[in-house]
Amino acid sequence: MSLPLFASELVLILGSGLVFAISLGAGRGRLAARVTAVTALVNLGVCLASLSIQGDLFHHAYRVDALSQLFKCFIA
Repeated sequence: MSLPLFASELVLILGSGLVFAISLGAGRGRLAARVTAVTALVNLGVCLASLSIQGDLFHHAYRVDALSQLFKCFIA
């Protein structure tokens, strides 16, 4: 299994968990918004860095190619 194939998904999962943990406290809305913006920028950078990566994961159930990486960049 190759980590760069699903690195953008991992960034989103970790960022979402961090924002959730921050938002449990009272009055931390600005910090949560900043962490969300940083997560989005990091995710965009990871997506752009992995545009040329191709491969299959999970016994060919998840295919990563140029088209899927391009859609990840647009969504990010």
